[in-house]
Amino acid sequence: MSIVMLIGDGLLLTNPLNIPRVYWVLLDPIVHALLALIVTSPLLSHKEIAAQPIRWLLIAGLAAILIDLDHFVAANSFSIHDALHLPARPAIHSLLFALVCALGVYAFTKNALVGWLLLLALLSHILRDAVWGGVPFFWPLPINLEFSVPA
Repeated sequence: MSIVMLIGDGLLLTNPLNIPRVYWVLLDPIVHALLALIVTSPLLSHKEIAAQPIRWLLIAGLAAILIDLDHFVAANSFSIHDALHLPARPAIHSLLFALVCALGVYAFTKNALVGWLLLLALLSHILRDAVWGGVPFFWPLPINLEFSVPA
């Protein structure tokens, strides 16, 4: 998991082809999806999920990507530039949101493994973003996780 995150972040930060940042960050969802797939892959051994592994891996990958739509909502714009220049990540990047989603899916499906799958996929995204800071992990409490990233 850490290797995927480090390689993905290394590529995103080095930008070897000098592509404008607005376009380069479009690769970020791929890193989030791969990380979610790695984190949730141990659940594939359970019979409820093993019967349709592609379906559940697709759901995990999409959950890890779709959480970033909150940037556009918070920016009140469909502009990638506006979404990238928010002062902090929106409240959906929080532990409360991940827990509510997982519990909602569990209540709807009555399948704890599916709830865990969604929780792990969302947490993989939130924790990866927390490395760069500005994540309202404990929202609604006004606590943001900030880490210093080596240059």
